[in-house]
Amino acid sequence: MIEARDLEFSYNGVSILENVDVEFKEGKVNAILGPNGAGKSTLLKCLNGILKPKRGCVYINGSDIRRLKLKDIAKLIGYVPQKNNPVLTTVFDYVLLGRKPYMGFGVGRKDLEIVESVLKTLGIEKLSLKRLNQLSGGELQKVILARALAQEAKILLLDEPTNNLDLKSQFELMNLTRKLAHERNITVAIVVHDINIALRFADEFVFMKDGKIVAKGDRKIVTSEIIERVYDVRVKIKEISGIPVLIYSPF
Repeated sequence: MIEARDLEFSYNGVSILENVDVEFKEGKVNAILGPNGAGKSTLLKCLNGILKPKRGCVYINGSDIRRLKLKDIAKLIGYVPQKNNPVLTTVFDYVLLGRKPYMGFGVGRKDLEIVESVLKTLGIEKLSLKRLNQLSGGELQKVILARALAQEAKILLLDEPTNNLDLKSQFELMNLTRKLAHERNITVAIVVHDINIALRFADEFVFMKDGKIVAKGDRKIVTSEIIERVYDVRVKIKEISGIPVLIYSPF
């Protein structure tokens, strides 16, 4: 589990996060939602230790992240940023970089075995020898996720991993993420823009606006009132085959 308590962050005197209290539990996909500039990406970076909050603390399984070494944090948290500029190497070698926190003087047999296992789990073992610039958008996102999994992290922080993917690739990636969370008891905190995608695949929801938590909880908290409050847009929520679906309602 990873949690933030009374988190505040500012940049050049501008408040980005205010009094953020939130926890993400094991075995669940936690969707972080909100308009642009709500502080979603900043929250992930604070959780990962990339940014240092002005006030408040981040705890991983009860341990203050400030007391952990960077190598230990890398073993606990797999982070997929919004923008990736992967080096032009092969898929196998790129995923192998995820083993860096565990390496001593070189690559060990266990490192190779874990990379092979992760590639197989994600169904991309046939891409092993391909170079990253030869991949489709969906394939590349799976490879980036594979690198995070190679860290053997029990916490995954994913910042808009479905951006610029076609509908099929979005569904595949989200379904895979949900499966990993449930079967491996991994904590997943994922920033997404599509609320319907979140409703289909997430277990818990955190709505943010202007750097603050507006609402958090399970699917029951996703109401038309909350959506209007967060996004300033009127919607209706209908249930189709047991799954809530958000419909734009201009009138």
